[in-house]
Amino acid sequence: SQEERYGRCREIFDQDIMKELLSCSHPFSKNATEFVQSHLSKKLAPPNLFQPYIEEICQSLQGEVFQRFIESEKFTRFCQWKNTELNIHLTMNDFSVHRIIGRGGFDEVYG
Repeated sequence: SQEERYGRCREIFDQDIMKELLSCSHPFSKNATEFVQSHLSKKLAPPNLFQPYIEEICQSLQGEVFQRFIESEKFTRFCQWKNTELNIHLTMNDFSVHRIIGRGGFDEVYG
């Protein structure tokens, strides 16, 4: 319902966006904040209420932040794990039958 949507939007704004604004961890624009606050003050919660924030966040991720991530050691580790995940083909033969730790809903549980 509209009241539930408004309540959830108010909660998201108060607990998430305002926390970011007060801690200055993300430089949201004044226009985005005013857009959301004006709707919430009228107890309106349209589906596109947080669109200005979505656009700003996507824009910031396209810039320097993403480039720093790509150049970081964390991205290298991520790629290594993703490569391992995509190239490993496990079967039941890869697990030791001697390490049965219990029975699940479908079969034995191996450790």
